[in-house]
Amino acid sequence: MRHRPCGGGIEFGETSREALHREFAEEFDTVIDVGPRLAVWENLFTFNDAPGHEWIVVHEASFRDERFLDDARWPVADAPTDVGVWRSLAGAHGIPLRPDGLETLVRRAP
Repeated sequence: MRHRPCGGGIEFGETSREALHREFAEEFDTVIDVGPRLAVWENLFTFNDAPGHEWIVVHEASFRDERFLDDARWPVADAPTDVGVWRSLAGAHGIPLRPDGLETLVRRAP
């Protein structure tokens, strides 16, 4: 099991901020407030024995709908086997936050 932030791909001509608004509307039918960009970094990884390569843009963000802040599980519209659930780092119970390095970034954020 692993934790990873919700989000998705940035479409051509779209900013990372616009992409977050669109992805949360599509995946969870909700609106978020997107704050400042915290980091951009390159991630090389292996998933299901296949190499992957991505650029990650991390923004501070918050839900407008406080129902998302409890322990409820939220189905992901475009990934029916996935669920979204808000977790604080303290409430992650030792489950690592992926990609590697993200937890350190989040802990250092104001």
